[in-house]
Amino acid sequence: MLGLALVLTGLGAFSIFKRAKYSLQLEINHADTTGVQWVNVKKTNSEADRLVLEKQVLVLKGLKSG
Repeated sequence: MLGLALVLTGLGAFSIFKRAKYSLQLEINHADTTGVQWVNVKKTNSEADRLVLEKQVLVLKGLKSG
């Protein structure tokens, strides 16, 4: 199972090299005992990028449900 989320990484969420305000992540639910895993696809601080990421989430969710 694959899920999508636009995560707003606010206070306290730090990367090793820099902090990102917005992050597009994939949720992967493995069939074995691994369980759920979140994978970062894109991190950004740009408001313009956030709008693009939100549109991509809607498109991909439409593909998933269709």
